[in-house]
Amino acid sequence: MQVLVVDDEQGIRDVVRRALEREAFEVLEAVDGQGAIAIADRFELALVILDLELPEMSGLDLLVALRARQPDLHVIILTGSGGEADRVTGLLAGADDYMVKPFSARELAARAVAVRRRRGGVAGSERRALRGPVTVERMASSDRGTSAAEASNEATVVLVGNEVVHANRPAATLVGAEEPDELIGRDLYDFVAPQSFRIATSRQESVKEGRWPRPDVMAIVRLDGEEVLIEVSSMPVTWEGQVASQITMWDLRGDTSKLREVATGIRTDVSDAVLVTDENLLIQSVNPAAEQLYGWSEQELIGRHGAEALPAELVGEVPNEAEPLDSVLSRRGRWHGELRQTCRDGSQVHVQSSVTLLRDGKGDNVGMVIVNRPVVEGRSGAGRRASDGSFDRTLDAEIRRGIERREFEVHYQPVVQLADGTWQGTEALVRWNHPERGLLPPAAFIDTAERSGAIIELGRLVLEDACRQWRSWYDAGAVLQIAVNLSGRQLADADLPVLLERTMRAVGMPPGVLSLEVTETSLVEDIDLASEVLKRAADIGATIAIDDFGTGWASLTYLRQFPVHALKVDRSFVAGLGSESADEAIVASILSLGSELGLTVVAEGIETADQAAHLQRLGCSLGQGFLFSRPLPADQLTPSFS
Repeated sequence: MQVLVVDDEQGIRDVVRRALEREAFEVLEAVDGQGAIAIADRFELALVILDLELPEMSGLDLLVALRARQPDLHVIILTGSGGEADRVTGLLAGADDYMVKPFSARELAARAVAVRRRRGGVAGSERRALRGPVTVERMASSDRGTSAAEASNEATVVLVGNEVVHANRPAATLVGAEEPDELIGRDLYDFVAPQSFRIATSRQESVKEGRWPRPDVMAIVRLDGEEVLIEVSSMPVTWEGQVASQITMWDLRGDTSKLREVATGIRTDVSDAVLVTDENLLIQSVNPAAEQLYGWSEQELIGRHGAEALPAELVGEVPNEAEPLDSVLSRRGRWHGELRQTCRDGSQVHVQSSVTLLRDGKGDNVGMVIVNRPVVEGRSGAGRRASDGSFDRTLDAEIRRGIERREFEVHYQPVVQLADGTWQGTEALVRWNHPERGLLPPAAFIDTAERSGAIIELGRLVLEDACRQWRSWYDAGAVLQIAVNLSGRQLADADLPVLLERTMRAVGMPPGVLSLEVTETSLVEDIDLASEVLKRAADIGATIAIDDFGTGWASLTYLRQFPVHALKVDRSFVAGLGSESADEAIVASILSLGSELGLTVVAEGIETADQAAHLQRLGCSLGQGFLFSRPLPADQLTPSFS
């Protein structure tokens, strides 16, 4: 059964998708009303889960539009407000059910299962798409020029298994062939770029089961060897009585609008770091993966020169012997290679980089799209991060060996009193001192560690190191709090409170010293278990801080459900102080909320004295950021305390 999830928050869509896929639902995603309508026009949907607050089109307007297209659609609305007015309005507009954020992912999945049961449906692969398969007729060569497919600009091929049995002229042009017949009999994987093998295989398996996979962005290899980024959709068809798939492709070269949509995650989930620049290499857009990888927010990067913001050097090539990058781009419109880039905190990350030149209708350069995939090992193709819901097993093995060899180390960033710079505490931040690649930031390994479960052991090492370091500073006379970050996977570990109690007791740590930092999204997958674990942690003597506060949803609800002691103002709001009135208003409201509820408030990402002074004028007394210190090993820090 196909379910459409409509929410402009990537984290929410990820949580809902994982919960539904565990129950064998096929999940389609949209970030706004137009995207949702486009999907509804192409797919027969059984259920839509939609946020009431969407960009450009309200959730209520979208609900009406979807009902007009598919009257039997079951709709569950998500609302950030528990108010009666929102619930009543949504139900009167045609919703069948509602849930208030933050919701239990398990409960939402259970409601979806109930919908499937009432509709008499079964799990995904057992249910055939209601609009297919379609029968595709063989055409004689003389007829191809006048067919509907030929009249269209859409490149289309038909596959039986992996063999091309039909292609139209736009498809031939896309792959660099003179005639469509040159494609007949060729294998699909003759044209799929290596980095897209996994996604192509997944799509083929879906079609064999009678399902329509959602559109994806992937890379193909033309006959002349050039790699091309395309958007692809598939549908099950029959060809001369055989089960087949029809593949429609859209060339994304030179289409700035589509590539920008890809970069910001609008069309598809992109886990690689993507940056869009203008013709002068001034950054115009970055996606969340780039923010995570490099440590900069999009707001901080926009308008900066790419080479200045993210210094890079070639890996595996001697620069003065290789053809200059601008020459390759001008000649081929595309460049591939490996780079070592410097992140915001000074650490370096090794990436496989793909640069595509964007041209307008006249052929003039209008910008570039840069796609960077972190790697760990020094050879091409090694250690890639998985781009689907699985994890990179090569990188996972590296991480586990690194844990055994004690390659991971903890750096500390002080939290200070803004009035005089004295330390109030520190935050423990893990780094990987890789034997080949040097010091790696968390973005190069945390995602895989989280997905594979290695984060449990890695988190234990960080906790124990942080507690031992606290004891060392305490013995030297420094009375400090120390904070460690918890992931969603760690929150789902029912043994976490036992580990906390044992570790705190081993160093003689009193209550109120250890702070556990969690993000709002990490709490959602199993709210009941997360609440239980955090309450047990609080009973032991740990304090709980909501990290990146203000960037999630329904934040106030968390303050009621969880034993929260502190809020950490996200760096994106701090960066806008003095220039963005909205950011100032948000920071002021968070400080006011903290004061009213008796919560400690810490501002993150302070980089200038002006920001620190502005925060003090707003009533903020605690902060951390590069203005005071970068994260450093403990032996390079000397606590300043009263």
